[in-house]
Amino acid sequence: MVVDTKLYDILGVSTDADATALKKAYRDLAKKHHPDKGGDPEKFKEIDAAYKVLSDDSLRAVYDSTGSVEPKNSGFSGSDADILSHIFANMNFDMFNGNQRQRRKTRDGVHELHLSLETLYVGKTKNIAIRRTVLCKGCSGIGGTNPQTCKSCNGIGNVIIQQQNGPFLMQQQCPCQTCNATGKTHSKESLCGRCAGKGTTTEKTVVEVKIPPGAPNGFIITKKGLADEQLELETGDFHFVVREKPHSRFTRIVNDLAIKITVDLATALIGGKVTFDHIDGTDLTITLPKGKIIRYGDTMCVKEKGMPHLTGEGFGDLRITFIIELPSDDWAKTVNETVVRRVLMES
Repeated sequence: MVVDTKLYDILGVSTDADATALKKAYRDLAKKHHPDKGGDPEKFKEIDAAYKVLSDDSLRAVYDSTGSVEPKNSGFSGSDADILSHIFANMNFDMFNGNQRQRRKTRDGVHELHLSLETLYVGKTKNIAIRRTVLCKGCSGIGGTNPQTCKSCNGIGNVIIQQQNGPFLMQQQCPCQTCNATGKTHSKESLCGRCAGKGTTTEKTVVEVKIPPGAPNGFIITKKGLADEQLELETGDFHFVVREKPHSRFTRIVNDLAIKITVDLATALIGGKVTFDHIDGTDLTITLPKGKIIRYGDTMCVKEKGMPHLTGEGFGDLRITFIIELPSDDWAKTVNETVVRRVLMES
């Protein structure tokens, strides 16, 4: 169980990345952001500090289990300590003096909402059922009536497993199986009958999520304090992420919409009205003026017929690309060739 992923995020690696993956990520990022190559010095310092922690097995184990490191006892220089302090400025735990400012949070939850373009055009309120881990109401998360510190993990909830890999001794942090990663154990007589000593149960929570008209792909709606619960930790937030489904006819370009419209040859040559279904379900009619030939690939912009702005003020534009529909082979076989040639020659 990794308490915080900030250092992993800086290097762009997963929490189970091995030494080889860490080194490769560090080298790639160091080359990109090195000040001698025009990179950002502060960004480079963050990358270097993150790698120094994660490449040290003992420091990594401490960071994974607590979300912190203690520079003065870990061989860090003043500069490294300063940059690590900056990295963790937004955390809810002061890792440099050991004083708790606030209770650390559980990891935020994420749920993707895959929505059609029509839904994003008008907006929608959805009731979403999510499954959460919550503190057991029978024991208030303690797991029993007489909890004892787990001897296997010394109350941390995680254990370090060592494994020989050739000449190297590899270490991996894993949830403690003795206490189910709670750090506490209970006798059979004192176990909570509701959660069997785990301290948590699973429940379904229905959340009302309002998707505003014009919400873009990747738009995030956050519900405070709805992540999984854990004893002695503040509950994190739950994020609903909007994912726009591909549309068969329309393409979204920020606030604009793009569509390809097929026009028969006669209308393309002499003008006329063209009607098609708009994204809002209504019929939209445009007029092609007489005296201007519409060629294959020509475009037209219709103002204020795109997606609504997220601010609620106005709309984007509709970009139309014309596809010219030629007559059928049967028409070509029966048409009066002389008439056609005369019309085209006269033009």
